[in-house]
Amino acid sequence: MAAKSRQPKSGKPSGPRQFKPVEQVKTALHSPSDIDRRLRLSLDNLLEGCQIISFDWKFLYLNEAAAGHARRPREELIGRIVMEEYPGIEETETFAALKECMEKRAPRRMEILFTFPDGGTGWFELSIQPVPEGVFVLTIDITAEKNKKEALRQSEEELRLIAENVGDLIALFDREGKRLYSSPSYRTILGITGDVFENDAFLYIHPDDRERIRELFYETARTGVTNRVEYRFLLPDGSVRTVESNASPVRDDRGEVSKIVVVSRDITERKRIERQFLRTQRMESIGALAGGIAHDLNNLLAPILVSIFALRQTIRSKRARTMLDALESSAKRGAELVKQVLSFARGVEGERSVIRVGDIVSEIEKMMRVSFPKNIRITTGVQKGLWPISADPTQIHQVFLNLAVNARDAMPNGGTFTISAINVAVDRQYARMHPGMPEGNFVLITVTDTGTGIPPKIIDRIFEPFFSTKEMGKGTGLGLSTTHTIVTSHAGFIDVYSDVGKGTTFKVHIPVHSAAPGTTSRAHAKPPTGRGEVVLIVDDEAAIREITRTTLEAYGYSAMTASTGEKAVAIYAKKGEKIDVVITDIMMPYMDGHSAIRAMQEMNPKVRVLAVSGLGVGGFDPRYPESTPVRFLPKPYTAETLLRALRDLLDLPV
Repeated sequence: MAAKSRQPKSGKPSGPRQFKPVEQVKTALHSPSDIDRRLRLSLDNLLEGCQIISFDWKFLYLNEAAAGHARRPREELIGRIVMEEYPGIEETETFAALKECMEKRAPRRMEILFTFPDGGTGWFELSIQPVPEGVFVLTIDITAEKNKKEALRQSEEELRLIAENVGDLIALFDREGKRLYSSPSYRTILGITGDVFENDAFLYIHPDDRERIRELFYETARTGVTNRVEYRFLLPDGSVRTVESNASPVRDDRGEVSKIVVVSRDITERKRIERQFLRTQRMESIGALAGGIAHDLNNLLAPILVSIFALRQTIRSKRARTMLDALESSAKRGAELVKQVLSFARGVEGERSVIRVGDIVSEIEKMMRVSFPKNIRITTGVQKGLWPISADPTQIHQVFLNLAVNARDAMPNGGTFTISAINVAVDRQYARMHPGMPEGNFVLITVTDTGTGIPPKIIDRIFEPFFSTKEMGKGTGLGLSTTHTIVTSHAGFIDVYSDVGKGTTFKVHIPVHSAAPGTTSRAHAKPPTGRGEVVLIVDDEAAIREITRTTLEAYGYSAMTASTGEKAVAIYAKKGEKIDVVITDIMMPYMDGHSAIRAMQEMNPKVRVLAVSGLGVGGFDPRYPESTPVRFLPKPYTAETLLRALRDLLDLPV
């Protein structure tokens, strides 16, 4: 028999397989003849190997299949001693099982790895039964079955490795919805672990989507129909992520659904870009409609104004002339409104000249100090050496004026208004953080207030014409739409960041004049590199975390990330001694950037922190003294700006 063997741990049969030849052998052996004709007829042609070994360890019988395993004619084996044919068998579990069956007359079943005389191997399942002459051994070749299981195991291992190294979320469920497996991406992308799903596999699906997804899952389990669906996760930190999932059935040998594989992809960023694109399309459609309406309104207003002039020449009644004056005033207001609509619909034209944004900022500041309520504090900041732009001065002035008026109205109880202008060289990273913006050199004008903020549900509509949250008679809803049109007509870009109750920031990018001195050399200046310092990046936006991490690692830094303030504090508590600097977003749910900074300062008062925010300097807490190694960087930032800010912060003496 085999030189190597493996016995099941339980020592019990591994399955319900029935060995009918064993019963046939027992019947035959109880006949008058030891090995009679009926036994041979029963066993000789079986595909399974059959052997009878006597109490003195001789082969009394082998069929052709068993002799084939030994690679010898059975006539040469019958009557031979087992130990002589298989040297070393006494040291194997197979021999021990045979001996136990002979002595205790107890059947055994086991699996062995059999080594053929020519050196080949194969897996066999042995059924050892006591018979009057000794033991009967039935040998079934299970090599193919073993190889299939091993191939399946390797396949499952490969699938597991794939699942653990792809960016998609992969989960395996049984038919009842119990989660059997969750890929590590659930932690890295959503910040949740698989064990939290033990009681409810649908736990973190948004309540508004949960029942719909549950019904679709059970439909797939019942019918085997693949379902693709979009829905939202509501995460423990309060953030919402949108995913696209594909649920596919896994069928058993009978073709019935036994498990469900769900592969999901985080499409939150894609949906945001789609909304931005749809907003642009909607603006274009509204613009075309508004242009047609404005044209017709002009045709209606023109004869009214002309008629008023003619009537004034013939009417002498003071009361009638007063009515004409009111009519003329209303008609002129209508004409001015139509003019704004046309500006939005068709773009704005004007004489372009090389202007300095700093001069316009100064003019706006003077006007605001005279006209704004005294409870609004006004601050400005213009970078020295600000690049000139090519623009219509009147139109750019109107952009600033519209944004300033909106900021004033958002602060009825007072606050802080900030307007600043800096040079920005938009590189690939900056453009990726701000979809829709081309690469190049821009002047960035940031207008920030600390007012009421804009609710998320309407922020995508603020640039639409006639959309206004102001009371009737206090706004036409054309200020921001005109601002948007002016900026885009100058090949610029405008975006808004807002937090309800904390304020709003508008960022306006205007391309610099093509002949602006020094722009090219600055845009291509070599940024400082890291020296292996460890940076902890904290931001609730996965795209920003990944882009920042990739950039820093490309420039000589080592980076780790956290999606919330709580996780950042936990990481710093564990690895603070190895972290050289922290980059943290200020506006995050639950524990915001300020709270995280203060918690880390409790552990290390000298922790270096680069605080970033889309709200500009208005989003930064001025309570950090200059002596504290905490500095501010507005979003979005270029790779060069980030690297220079990091280098300056790391070089600070603490």
